[in-house]
Amino acid sequence: MLSDAELWTRPPPAPRAAAEVAARRKRRGELRARRLEAFARERLEAAAAAAAAAGVDVDAWAPVVTRLAMDAADAVRPSRAASSSASAASVVSNDLAANQNRQPPPAPPAASSSSSSSSSSSSSSRFPPSPYVMDPREYVKIKRIATGDPRDSRVLPRAVVFRRNVAHRRMASSRGASRIVLLAGALEYQRGESPAAPRLSSMDALLDQEHEHLRAAVARVCDLAPDVLCVERTVARFAQELLLERGVSVVLRVKTSALRRLARSTGASIAAAVDELTENAVGVCGEFRVESHAETRELGEEGEGEDAGGGGGGVKTLMTFDKCPAVGLGCSVLLKGASARELGVVKTALRDAIVWAHHAEREGAWLAAFATAAADDDDDDATSEWPPPPPQSRAVAIRRVLFSHWSPYDRVRVVNADP
Repeated sequence: MLSDAELWTRPPPAPRAAAEVAARRKRRGELRARRLEAFARERLEAAAAAAAAAGVDVDAWAPVVTRLAMDAADAVRPSRAASSSASAASVVSNDLAANQNRQPPPAPPAASSSSSSSSSSSSSSRFPPSPYVMDPREYVKIKRIATGDPRDSRVLPRAVVFRRNVAHRRMASSRGASRIVLLAGALEYQRGESPAAPRLSSMDALLDQEHEHLRAAVARVCDLAPDVLCVERTVARFAQELLLERGVSVVLRVKTSALRRLARSTGASIAAAVDELTENAVGVCGEFRVESHAETRELGEEGEGEDAGGGGGGVKTLMTFDKCPAVGLGCSVLLKGASARELGVVKTALRDAIVWAHHAEREGAWLAAFATAAADDDDDDATSEWPPPPPQSRAVAIRRVLFSHWSPYDRVRVVNADP
């Protein structure tokens, strides 16, 4: 009984001073920033040479790319989604209830032996832990805006940005906390043709049948009290008028990739048909807005609303779903301060810099785990604890750090590996 290792507790190692820990962390951050800036400068020169763009100011863009890459790498942490998304979603739900006089959804019960499985299943269905990918660029969307100053470029964590506008000018283009509904396909009336159907019929009867079908579909959508409806294809004009009367902002022709990013960040589910819409399919975001940016373009650059080869200016309309509840599952980067051609070179270098910063941070966590385990082993030798600690202490410390920094895909690989 006395030889049972579970009855013995290991004394914790001597804690380091807070000032020493802060100083070490600051030095590591400065060293990482200097190395990242050198890498960004190298990638900018290589991208400019590949694109035959000699006008890129490498000295001015290198610090900007370094800052954006570090901010984006910090915003992409899939391992934090499971622990942080639930609290963020509750904050957004409370804001939504305060803005629209709605009752917030009931809080999940405290975890216990009987309710732990149900609470974990509900949170996992809201923010599924898969599929995660190793490449951090899958979680970052970079948008170029040919206006402003390079210092105006910024990272929007927990935000989804894409080029789109509302379907009607009278629909709201700016909201606070909003409920999001995602619909694949189209919201319109499909006339079926069968051999038994008459070839000639009254136009009024067809219109009445179409309007009745659209009223039922819009009523089914409005039962969920959405603020924004994103549709992959189109919405019938009559249905748009009904949604406008209900105060719903409609977004048409949203790309499938944008719908997936919205589903991942807002917690919504993409419904293939109106009949599949349920309360669990509704997502939320803290802020919804549509912004138009006046761009200056060079001769030969194409722009929205312009002919190919035209120069001068243009307008780029961006739709933003900001303050989404999913933490660590994506961000958006807005690049400003140059022409579209020069921003394309910067975008290429920024994508490579994000990968460098993302993996450098995890490499630092790996080395810190080794150092912590080695320090624990030294303390064990000094105290001559009996019984001695198990030989897997170093592997346990490393796995503990990896569980807090790496994605679930890597966790499976580490857990299955031999210590």
